[in-house]
Amino acid sequence: MPINATTLKHIQQCYSAVGKPLDGLPNGFSSYDFETWRHPIMTPIFYSKYRFNLKDFDRLQRYFQEYGPRSNVETTQAFVSVFASSERNIPAPIKELKKYGWKPEVINYINYFDQTLPYTILNGYRTIIGNYFDPKILKKFRSLSGLSFDSPKKRLDHIDIGSRSARSPMTVLIETLEGKIVAAGAVFTNKPYAYLFSGSIHPEYRNQGLWKALVGLRQSLSYALGARHWVYSTSNSYILIPGPCNWTMILCVTLLKSTAL
Repeated sequence: MPINATTLKHIQQCYSAVGKPLDGLPNGFSSYDFETWRHPIMTPIFYSKYRFNLKDFDRLQRYFQEYGPRSNVETTQAFVSVFASSERNIPAPIKELKKYGWKPEVINYINYFDQTLPYTILNGYRTIIGNYFDPKILKKFRSLSGLSFDSPKKRLDHIDIGSRSARSPMTVLIETLEGKIVAAGAVFTNKPYAYLFSGSIHPEYRNQGLWKALVGLRQSLSYALGARHWVYSTSNSYILIPGPCNWTMILCVTLLKSTAL
């Protein structure tokens, strides 16, 4: 699927499932507020103007100075995301911003879908689906997320806080028949958009097709709630799902970091 203005708009709107628009951003920038966690991967700030204007980036830096971190997990550096077709095709104006203290880095990838992904659940596994805040489901979700991401309790607590403002927060778990959780992921839905969030696979069960199943299961769940467009963000290019079909597209997001504020 080609990168065009309509597709880019759909991708940005998928993040609306995490919550309300982020307050205070200067004109030309947009993002959504995952409470207590302003982060370039989970809630990118997009620059929407066709022509780059240095004054816009000065205003963005002042925004970060005025609206400091609300928690110890929020990013303190100013950041903004722009789309590029590949790591070798970063727009020239972005490179020029290096002269003014902005450094382009490719640390984030987005998988976008406008159709659900076919998947199969292998023999020996079963699925559990429910509300993100169901105590039993949340306990299992946190347990695997903590193992897969090496996440301290504070990080997991902030995920829970942010998820309270998300739209229709649901969780999908995949476990063995003996009850061992091997895959877990959340999905937020603000129809017709959905955000696949915090997916993880147990380290001992990777490369068995569970990631693709986890993506497809969460899409099916949100499809029933009206979703027709999906994204997930990752810093790990190995879990992107490429393919020649038009239901998936990989976009490289260039993160711009400022010098010290």
